[in-house]
Amino acid sequence: MSVLDEKVASGIRVFESWTQSQMAYSGQPGISVAVVKDQEVVWSRGFGYADEEEGIEATPESIYRIASISKLFTSTAIMQLRDQGKLSIHDKITDYLPWFKIDNQKGMPITIENLITHTSGLPREASGPYWTTVEFPTKEERIENLPTQEHPLKPWRKWKYSNLALSLAGYIVEETSGKSYEEYVKENPYKPFLPENAEPPVDLNKELMDEINHSGSIFITHTRLNDVFSLRLAVGQTQTGREHVVQAWDALQESRVVQDWRAESG
Repeated sequence: MSVLDEKVASGIRVFESWTQSQMAYSGQPGISVAVVKDQEVVWSRGFGYADEEEGIEATPESIYRIASISKLFTSTAIMQLRDQGKLSIHDKITDYLPWFKIDNQKGMPITIENLITHTSGLPREASGPYWTTVEFPTKEERIENLPTQEHPLKPWRKWKYSNLALSLAGYIVEETSGKSYEEYVKENPYKPFLPENAEPPVDLNKELMDEINHSGSIFITHTRLNDVFSLRLAVGQTQTGREHVVQAWDALQESRVVQDWRAESG
């Protein structure tokens, strides 16, 4: 073993010990870690359990809820539909969502570009304590409650993170594609990241979908980790493996999924 190899091996041992101590300190049941260089996974390992009850250990292929990284797939879907000529990112969102109304709307009309760049000035969340109750609003409830929410900022005034904005972008994907959100995402943004003839790593948990009754709900059921929280891919509640995240970023970097976003910006 070369000196360099020994330094790398020593560094990995230190990292593994540190990771295990942090997991014990925070009570984290399991995690999977990958080191990526030049879009290639050069080291990976699972720690702890993917399912403590069943005694299933975490591996580099374990499926996790990736939270707001999911917004990448929503924005990708919007840009793919732009490439197909079905929308322009400069279109007003009311062109596709005529029901959109919010109290004291400020400034110029909100565009699709505003939604996916967090420059809409919209509130961070839809109305309701759903992150506490885990009782997420239906599309109809969002439509009913929107007029009771105030528009804090003019579009383009400043960057302001908004889950509400991305959920609206998810509804626009449905309107322009003619498909449900989960159908479009299962058939489109995932496909370029997978080997030829491979099936997308997405399945719909119908039982949870019916329970939550939220338009655009999508689930990956390879593991039981956090499944009840995997509510809406558009906003950031999907699950996936580390390989798919790496492949997705690589494909987007090389413009293999959508045309250069600058083709229609400005």
